Amino acid sequence: NLNATKSSETDVIVGLQLTDVKKNDRAQPAHYTLNVRKGILEVNPPGAGDEQIVINTDTLTWKQLVLYKLTPETAVADGKVVISGGTPDSFYEFMKLFR
Repeated sequence: NLNATKSSETDVIVGLQLTDVKKNDRAQPAHYTLNVRKGILEVNPPGAGDEQIVINTDTLTWKQLVLYKLTPETAVADGKVVISGGTPDSFYEFMKLFR
């Protein structure tokens, strides 16, 4: 649930790789592009590498994050989430858009 008020001035593209879900190529993880733009979230197939942050995690951890059963800080500290192309702080700020 994207918080439209918090994200009304946001324009960020984030990659999400679910490491335990394989798509057409069984050797590659499922990859999605999350585009938050002016209060709207678009979920798309991977883009042209224009993501500012890439989140690498498994499905269970992602579900726990979006259901607020696991904090982003704990997930990073425990190694359940690996961030590339950005910093842990940029990941924390992105996740705050959903509260």
